[in-house]
Amino acid sequence: MVKGFITFLVIMVALGGLGYGGWLYYQQDEELNQARANINNLNARISTLQDQLTTAQADTAKIQGQYEAEKASAYALQVALKASEDRVAALELELDTIHALLDTSQNDIASEIIQLNAKLAEAKAELANLANTNAELVTARNAAVAALTKVTSPRHFDTKAQLEEWLRLDDTDTNPAYAFLEPADKAFILQVKALRDGFLLPAAIDADGQYIYSWNIAFVKENQNVYVIFADTDEIIELAKFEQPLIQQPLS
Repeated sequence: MVKGFITFLVIMVALGGLGYGGWLYYQQDEELNQARANINNLNARISTLQDQLTTAQADTAKIQGQYEAEKASAYALQVALKASEDRVAALELELDTIHALLDTSQNDIASEIIQLNAKLAEAKAELANLANTNAELVTARNAAVAALTKVTSPRHFDTKAQLEEWLRLDDTDTNPAYAFLEPADKAFILQVKALRDGFLLPAAIDADGQYIYSWNIAFVKENQNVYVIFADTDEIIELAKFEQPLIQQPLS
């Protein structure tokens, strides 16, 4: 009886140990699976970190390249800055030289300006004189043209009153310088004076066996009459009358 109980105990202990061993094996298998999962996670993490490291290294290389480029650019700018500074220094030296020249020649420049202003004033005065002279020349030219027009394009008297008034103003019959001249000379003088005033008063000469006769002829448009004028007395005698009027201005 006791022996059977002991056997029972031994069997129970063996079964208990077997169960514990199974449970322990199950526990260890779970832990192993967990460990494997952890290792896989770690490997994945390591792979991710490796990728990140590769990316970081590539970024670092890129940044390094940019840094080198910026460094080269900065060096080029430094060189350019140095060249600019040298140029500024040279220009400042040149400017100082110019200022020195200006300072030393200021009096000469002021004197030159005074002389130039004086010459300018003289030139302006001369220009004004030339303008006045030109105006006088223009007036004289116009007067000469008008006089020439009268001489080259004379006309007959419009009215007898105009003829009489012109003779009244003329001094051929009263001028002492003409007192001892022949009547023919006076007739030609009267012709020239009338021509200068733009009128036709031609001298006429006739003669017989004993005497030479002289007078002037005037045609008056108003009444188409022809008059004889004696230059030494301004006497007017009606000579004839044209049926058809003469041309007032024979050559115009």
